[in-house]
Amino acid sequence: MPVELLVQQPGREHLPVLHPTPRRGHSTWFTKSSNGISRSINQMMYSMLQIGYTKWSEIPQDDQELWFRQFAQEFNWHPDHTETVRIRFKAKAMDSYTKQVNAWKKVWQKNKRPRNINGRVFEQLIVHWQKDETAETSSRNSKNRKSDRGGKGMYVHNLGACSMSTKEDELQMTVIPLIDSNSLRWLTLTRRRVKFRTS
Repeated sequence: MPVELLVQQPGREHLPVLHPTPRRGHSTWFTKSSNGISRSINQMMYSMLQIGYTKWSEIPQDDQELWFRQFAQEFNWHPDHTETVRIRFKAKAMDSYTKQVNAWKKVWQKNKRPRNINGRVFEQLIVHWQKDETAETSSRNSKNRKSDRGGKGMYVHNLGACSMSTKEDELQMTVIPLIDSNSLRWLTLTRRRVKFRTS
């Protein structure tokens, strides 16, 4: 059954709701944190990945759609939003896949093995990591990340696993009801300790 029909089936009311303009306590979106989206995608990497693709774009479109169909069994949305959700899901899956493969690589570099990973997938990734061109690319990317950006210093992100959108929600609910996006960006990209007066 295509995803377009799956999301129209009855009995899906209990699933978390996705909406491009989410309402706190009612719906969520890919820009938010702690809503189960990343966890869902990460679980697919362990349960559905059968080949050690080095990046998301290498995964066949049919397999990507299969992952999206699995996602549609865990989240609900209005049928009119299916294509928008599909696009955002693939973008999120690409980002999560890249981070997960890098995390597996770091475990391998410590002469350890990730838990619960498909053995064949891990062995195929090791072959890729051992290639000279892979090591050269990794070294170059590492140097770029550590660049001082023309004297500005290394890029620092202080939100951890929290997204910018979620942090904005939290701040608007607490001490900074009128914070604008530029101020929020300044707060999250610096290490300064800032005190706010709440009265």
